[in-house]
Amino acid sequence: MADGVVTVVPLICSRCSQRMTALREQVVYQCRACGSVWELRRGSLSARIITHLAGSGQLCLPFWRVAFMIQCQSGTVGDLEAFMALCASLKQPEERGAQPPELYIPAFELPPHQAVKLARNILIRFQRFSDSGKKDLPFEPVLLSEGDLAPLAELAVLTALVEERRRNPGFLASFSLRLAEPCLVTIPFEREGKRLFQRELNLEV
Repeated sequence: MADGVVTVVPLICSRCSQRMTALREQVVYQCRACGSVWELRRGSLSARIITHLAGSGQLCLPFWRVAFMIQCQSGTVGDLEAFMALCASLKQPEERGAQPPELYIPAFELPPHQAVKLARNILIRFQRFSDSGKKDLPFEPVLLSEGDLAPLAELAVLTALVEERRRNPGFLASFSLRLAEPCLVTIPFEREGKRLFQRELNLEV
């Protein structure tokens, strides 16, 4: 058996040349000196785009935002209007009806069951987020890679469809979820003791 080759990549910011520090589990790195964001790709550091969403709160928590499509007995559910109908939501999609539904999967440190619950709660609020336009804001470490999203995404969507699963015993057998390319965003929260709050979305972690 050939010896394995281990490549050590120094975490040096390519923008300002400062050394970056990171946790062992971290998959996205931010330079604390200049605020730039990086990730490892093919053995070297590459810039990672992150969008800071608007809202109240000083603590920026990272999420993977990913559009999705469902295949089930009733066919393909690929837009927000159809997904809201499947959820039996009383809300109206308004002009966003033709857009794909989106998940926000927590990328910061959180037990899996809490991450699924938070993703589901954001999903069923059907919140319209806007870009704050801010750059280089500090954010909590990203510990979940985009390659590990699928199991959490599937659970979050299924927990949002409890009523449909009750009405239709064969729903799970026909259910499949397809994810689009994810992007990294932050949502502002407030910290009070050991709890995190997003007042505008009525969320608590």
